[in-house]
Amino acid sequence: MYEIIPNHNVNQNWCLYARRLPGRLTAEEAARLIGCKQHDIATLIRLKLLKPLGGPRRNTVKYFAAVRLLAACLDEAWLGRVTVALTASRQKTIKD
Repeated sequence: MYEIIPNHNVNQNWCLYARRLPGRLTAEEAARLIGCKQHDIATLIRLKLLKPLGGPRRNTVKYFAAVRLLAACLDEAWLGRVTVALTASRQKTIKD
């Protein structure tokens, strides 16, 4: 018989396979949906490419509207700005 081995990657990427997303997503879930790393979310917020819900304070959990993220991910121009911003941020980090 075959043994079923749980695939932890599927559990981590549940938002990519869900039929319906919840109304708000955490930074980790938003990063998976956008296709970047979780630490990139802070850069996107700083550059005003992402806006968290409710204007949270600096060291609190940030949530993002799933509807706005899905719409943004369909916008090729926005995805281009995200790519340029993250590339520039990484290059600046490497130089410093």
